[in-house]
Amino acid sequence: GINIPSCGRRVGYLFQDYALFPHLSVAENVGFAMKRGFPWRLSKEDRHRVEEFLEIFEISHLAASLPLDLSGGQKQRVALARALIRKPDILLLDEPFSALDTLLRAKLRTELADIRARFNVPVVMITHDPEDISAFAETLVTYETGRVCRVEPFSRAGGTGGVHTFGISAKEPGLHQLGQDHIGQQHSSKQ
Repeated sequence: GINIPSCGRRVGYLFQDYALFPHLSVAENVGFAMKRGFPWRLSKEDRHRVEEFLEIFEISHLAASLPLDLSGGQKQRVALARALIRKPDILLLDEPFSALDTLLRAKLRTELADIRARFNVPVVMITHDPEDISAFAETLVTYETGRVCRVEPFSRAGGTGGVHTFGISAKEPGLHQLGQDHIGQQHSSKQ
């Protein structure tokens, strides 16, 4: 049906600002997704799953830490673990690297490709960053004034792949610098 309550939707979502709960520990933030916002009511199996995800995302040493004490990359890992712990059918990423410095972006792009392959989940990523497009896109969806104006396969030499759809707003900063003509050139030159 179309009227599925949010808790019943099988969608993982990584917010641009990560949307971690400042008063909850890292483990509680990850566990939050499992019991409709009651991480302290987790069963033994659920607690074990949270611990497993903390290990997968290399943040188990931060389990008791609060978001205030985390770096940008650590916050992203916590948010990604929370988004994936319920085994979503699709993962939505909203500007996942925008708050990170250039070196950390490159590292986390590689990690995201590995995570996507490990969990075998389709990804929809919203981005204005041409490097994200080049690294991940399989299909490029270009938006202008809230409407889809172009959908096309995106080919590139190399890259990690795995992202099925990209949304880009032609009216947002970033794409103006790149220009739609450049996207077309980039697409055709990498085939």
